[in-house]
Amino acid sequence: MEPQMMLTTARVAATVLAFGLAMPCLAQDGAPDPNAPMADPLGALAGQMPATNASGFNDTQKDAASVAKGQAAFDAMVKAFRDAPWVTDTFSYTVKTPMGEQKDSFDLVVGPEGNLQIKNEQMEFYAVDGKLNMVVPSNAKKYLSQPIDGSVAKTLSSMGLELPMPHIKIRDTSVPPISAMKLMVLAEPKVAGFRSSEAGNEILFTDERGDVVVVTDAKTNLPSAMKLVFSPEGAPPGITMGIDFAMAPKSVETGTISFSAGDRKAVTSMAELETLVGTGDIAPAFSLKDFDGKSVELASFKGRVVVIDFWATWCGPCRKGLPLLDKVAKWVAEKQLPVTVLGINTWEEQVPEEAEDAVLTKVKEFWTKQAFSFPALRDQNGAYIKQYGFTGIPATVVIGPDGTVAKIHSGFAPTLDADLQKEIESLLAKK
Repeated sequence: MEPQMMLTTARVAATVLAFGLAMPCLAQDGAPDPNAPMADPLGALAGQMPATNASGFNDTQKDAASVAKGQAAFDAMVKAFRDAPWVTDTFSYTVKTPMGEQKDSFDLVVGPEGNLQIKNEQMEFYAVDGKLNMVVPSNAKKYLSQPIDGSVAKTLSSMGLELPMPHIKIRDTSVPPISAMKLMVLAEPKVAGFRSSEAGNEILFTDERGDVVVVTDAKTNLPSAMKLVFSPEGAPPGITMGIDFAMAPKSVETGTISFSAGDRKAVTSMAELETLVGTGDIAPAFSLKDFDGKSVELASFKGRVVVIDFWATWCGPCRKGLPLLDKVAKWVAEKQLPVTVLGINTWEEQVPEEAEDAVLTKVKEFWTKQAFSFPALRDQNGAYIKQYGFTGIPATVVIGPDGTVAKIHSGFAPTLDADLQKEIESLLAKK
């Protein structure tokens, strides 16, 4: 998910990932990978880590009376958002890591009955007429469209998207207002403090993953800023990141939200939107070598269902997903189904002085150690994955007996094996 060009879970993950690449890559058994680059000592980074928000609140500002004031201020913020007929805003953020800062902003229009418009240069969202549509302006061929299932917040979540704007969940009466304070990172935030300052009322929310301070205007009760500090999942102790949010929501009496797809074709998944090849398209042909140098062609599997999974040894989500592919391969063999499961190693790290045979040896040793029951091929220069247009791995493609793409999965999902089995059974039932 890491390559998404917006501040969704994926975008934050991208920043965390980029930071994480400065740390030692861990091998499958948890030991430091000897081929990984040496990282900067954590001590050198300590002074660049943002301190928790809670550390800036004194004991009085975190006592029971202050928590009650904080809850009252939050309740007032929720009421101000929900009482507004329409809300307009320019919402900006700055992600802060020891590696630098990343900035972006969005223009928002939030109307009644879940109507919504969010736009910036990379992404556009429109919730109107019972559908949630997402447009990537640089993609003139496709847009993502999903029926709104219950609420915009719920539909976004089902699409694997989380947006940090509190406006969406706070105005959604079907979810608890406190869920808006998760900001894609926190798990169970609770009001933990309150203080007044020149900036306005400051409400502290904390949980085990981090904390956030929300600044609200004392007159309008609407937020003007948020400061989030958290520990990235899987990061060593003491590693923190910060995201500063700035906003200026305004209550307006009327607004307009409209959507036109133009000549774009509707697709129903993020994977289809992000790739050059979609469901129903002919799967790109390949002739790739296995780890012993034998050539394998996609055409040789004509009439069979083919499942291909793009992976790399350095990719943690890939390593988590491969055992699920192995379950599918074993299930296929047990049922004696006309299905072929293939792993395709791609984007493998290679330093300039490292010869290709050394890379192949490393990859082959990894694969042999796993003892998977399905074969793997080498996309040595990434030419094959480029034909699909994937910008992240793992990526899994299901190809039907007719040679067309039946399903695309992007990223790791713990239900991948069950999902693939259902898709395979559906394809074979049509033969």
